[in-house]
Amino acid sequence: MVEMMHKEFTELMGRWCIPRLVGSEGSHKIVKLLKQDFDRFNFECEEQEFPVFKSDTSFKLSRKLAIIGVLSSIFLILFWILFLYSLMILPGITIILATIKRKPKCSDVCEVRVQKRSNPKEEIALMQKNLIYRLRAKKERKCSVILVAHHDSKSQLYPTKARALIVLSTILLVISIGIISGICIILELINLASCPYLQTIIFSLGWISVVLIFLLASNRISNRSPGALDNASGLYTLWKTAKLVLDSPFDNAEIWFVLTGAEEIGQIGAAEFLNKYKNKLDPH
Repeated sequence: MVEMMHKEFTELMGRWCIPRLVGSEGSHKIVKLLKQDFDRFNFECEEQEFPVFKSDTSFKLSRKLAIIGVLSSIFLILFWILFLYSLMILPGITIILATIKRKPKCSDVCEVRVQKRSNPKEEIALMQKNLIYRLRAKKERKCSVILVAHHDSKSQLYPTKARALIVLSTILLVISIGIISGICIILELINLASCPYLQTIIFSLGWISVVLIFLLASNRISNRSPGALDNASGLYTLWKTAKLVLDSPFDNAEIWFVLTGAEEIGQIGAAEFLNKYKNKLDPH
């Protein structure tokens, strides 16, 4: 049994583990391969094609990090010139920004997709597909079980360990800067002592943090990874589950096997699936 599973796993992973960044040739090839491997179960199948807009494909996090880096640099320059005053006005600026009423951002990806589809200004960059397989209940359906795995992949300029180390180092540096700054403010306000050496330490740590932030901002998505862990292994889990329930469907539950695309750029495929099928998923 174990040897058979290992053989299946090795064979399928060998087929599916190809670079498949959204929009690449691999992202279309993987859909064909998955369809061949899942069609053998003879479930109800539908291919759901959906648009990926140009605004979906931009790496927005890099821009945000770059802006944070620029603002941090400006603050450090002011900090060196107007040491105590810059520290004193920083909490005030933070409070003002926190109290400004902003237009609420829609955190619901499904709603975002509806808005983009209805906006004529949104330009389509490419098309992607979901593969949707459905095993109906033997008797009356009382619930739906949805199993989801995405079929696209991506790789980044910096490996995961490097990104985690940079983020952790930046957080520790910012905490250290905050603690030392607090000590400096107290010493300056009570005229106990001046702390130019602490100011130098804060300034140095600040610039190290800025460099780390710009390193994160320079991170770029590429199409090198074969995507074994993310997410060919998840696809195999769905394939194996489909094989196990093939001959013994549930009496009152139907099972959906949903293989989504464009997950790596914002769970777009999953949102498109829910927008189209949400009414069918509720048996009532």
